[in-house]
Amino acid sequence: MDQIKLRAAELEVELTPAIGGRISQIRHRQCASFPDLLIDKKLWESRARARTITSSGIEGPGSSDTGSLQWGCYPMAPWPGRIADGRFSFEGNSFTLPANFGSSAIHGTAFAEPWTVVSSSEREADLEYPLGEAWPWRGKVRQSVEVSENVLALTLEIHAEPGQRFPAGAGWHPWFSRRGGNPRVEVKSSEYFETDEELIPTGRLVRVHDSSDLTESPTLDDRRLDQVYANPIWPIAVEWHDLRIEISASTNASCVCLYTPPEGFCIEPMTCAANAFNAGGDARAFGAAVVDSNSPLIVRSWMRFWPR
Repeated sequence: MDQIKLRAAELEVELTPAIGGRISQIRHRQCASFPDLLIDKKLWESRARARTITSSGIEGPGSSDTGSLQWGCYPMAPWPGRIADGRFSFEGNSFTLPANFGSSAIHGTAFAEPWTVVSSSEREADLEYPLGEAWPWRGKVRQSVEVSENVLALTLEIHAEPGQRFPAGAGWHPWFSRRGGNPRVEVKSSEYFETDEELIPTGRLVRVHDSSDLTESPTLDDRRLDQVYANPIWPIAVEWHDLRIEISASTNASCVCLYTPPEGFCIEPMTCAANAFNAGGDARAFGAAVVDSNSPLIVRSWMRFWPR
């Protein structure tokens, strides 16, 4: 498993292009007690063995790496979140995607597939992934990862080949470790998407309340969230005992998903809500972009690290 290491000052980032073009680890050397910020593949595998987790329904297209959804920080493209039953319509035609999470198609086609390294240096790497068999249209996804002192900058681009036109969404899915502590998370958003029993948005926005209200930077404790917040005011802040991270994104990142299972937590900037390809033009559903050869989808995100 070839890796690329980027470093600037005390910030170090490891990439694993062969498994979804993902960031496999982020380290900040000033946080000596718990320098590793992400759940990595080794940690996930050890926990999976301990819990005898099966691989049913958690698999990328054509991949045998059944844990690819559950570690590191991977790009979600050409859509984030779930697509109900893997089915959607676009410009009068119906399409079916491979189901890879129960009956849903989740987090795009790229998270488990190999990416090509276009270029790399001490501080920056550019990767590329061709949209292929699991996606009805031809195109490619590009990702740039760049580190500077205390900042990790990410860019995702979805491009269509000439003559191709398709819906698209993008985002990132970082798996933060709880690092031996109880982190505080601040999300300045007053509404989140109501979902049905399959966690598919209904199109209705609900006011935050009780455990879903993260506006005052509460500790996560035993909150078990899997919710997409609408129109967050960036940055989103995370604090442990020795570190603060501020996560920002470009203005077209209109949503953020908070997922907080016991083993970690995920803060996922996204350009659209789950199931957006089935939004039918409903603005409340924060629908997908439309990409053609002249109009790529480009989204950016930044993580700023403040050791305390």
